[in-house]
Amino acid sequence: MSSSREAEPAPVEVSRAAEDKLTYKLGLAAEVKCADLIQAYNACAEGRTISAAWACRGAYAASQACIAEYVNKVNIEAMKVRWVDAGRPQFPDWKQLMAGIVAPEHLVKVQRPQ
Repeated sequence: MSSSREAEPAPVEVSRAAEDKLTYKLGLAAEVKCADLIQAYNACAEGRTISAAWACRGAYAASQACIAEYVNKVNIEAMKVRWVDAGRPQFPDWKQLMAGIVAPEHLVKVQRPQ
């Protein structure tokens, strides 16, 4: 019996460390792309404690939805396939791995507070 849906390809197996690095890089790009929404949530939550959960839920949901456009299962799998196809390099060309997933201008390194 055949199905009208094509079977999804099997996930690419990579080490947990490699998957974490790929996910981290997607997260950095999402932080750049979604910076305004993240800042809006941070501004809303500043000075609040428990009330931030309901007072800022719209801003939180918007920032999380933006981040999820980048950091999601489909994009992580695509990056894993590209990384494996590139020979599992220790120092990959991130622009090449993320081409079509993340715009080049969003690949700027995010400076995190110490």
